[in-house]
Amino acid sequence: MTNPNEHPKVRVGCLFHQPDYFFVYYKATRHLMQVGQIDELVMPIMYLQRHTLELLLKRLRDGAEEAIEATRQIQEAKGRPVVPYLTTKNRKTHGLGELLTEAEAALSALGWPVPVPGLRELVALCQFAEGDDETRWRYATGKK
Repeated sequence: MTNPNEHPKVRVGCLFHQPDYFFVYYKATRHLMQVGQIDELVMPIMYLQRHTLELLLKRLRDGAEEAIEATRQIQEAKGRPVVPYLTTKNRKTHGLGELLTEAEAALSALGWPVPVPGLRELVALCQFAEGDDETRWRYATGKK
């Protein structure tokens, strides 16, 4: 029996078909920019663009850390020395600077080139626009 006081839940996708949030945020940002009403749509555009960048950084970091862990397991199975690497402890961060540092550390540990061309500049631009407030582009909550 359902609770009559509980709000209905809306789900996107299903168990085997979850949306790729990075891609859909990116696509939605581009769509809103093409509409041409930038003055009226600047808040959702900036919100989506900021989260697209956050998801990109998390994808880079997590993908590199998965590759590090797979390499570690292979080296261990072969009885070869394993280079220690501490994975990111704070998985809940939304700070772009912190995420960039974590992504670059993981990519560097794999021997991949860092910085990724243009990524630091994009993070700096987004940080400038949000003014050290990672929630600047979302709706007002009245808490500040």
